Amino acid sequence: KRIVEKYNKMFMMQKRLHHNNISNVLDYYTINNKISFSISFFELGNILYMKNIILKRVTLSETFACFITYQILQGLKYLHRNKLFHMNIKEKNIIVGPDLDIKIKSFFSLFSFKNYESNGLVTFTKEGLGYYLSPEVLRENNIEVKYGDRIDIYSLGVTLYKLVFGK
Repeated sequence: KRIVEKYNKMFMMQKRLHHNNISNVLDYYTINNKISFSISFFELGNILYMKNIILKRVTLSETFACFITYQILQGLKYLHRNKLFHMNIKEKNIIVGPDLDIKIKSFFSLFSFKNYESNGLVTFTKEGLGYYLSPEVLRENNIEVKYGDRIDIYSLGVTLYKLVFGK
């Protein structure tokens, strides 16, 4: 039941987000308080699927990585302006639409800083993979709110490094 509640919370939050580089949830449903699912726009798959299956490449060119980065940064900028932080940027959470529009998805770790002072401390749950977590999150249980956007940028940097260099 907790997982269903977490899905519903994520879908409800994601349904309110409207940006070209954020995966849209049109609606979401729960069946017998056991299964939650969402209805979204069509996607070709995540960035790994595009790289490995469609492009048949181990790495991406720097030019294409810049193309992807720009779009992801636009989505993150939208989130950060709204005092929201994704907290789990990685290849599996970046999807490709039919017109090669890049979108951020999977908002399970989404964290809102709306009710915190800009210099306040926040307790984080360390969700996500250690490779992508910023040093602040790995090192501390409480971090300053001002690190919020840096945490997403660090994860994006690790993700892009992996896409460009293959490891």
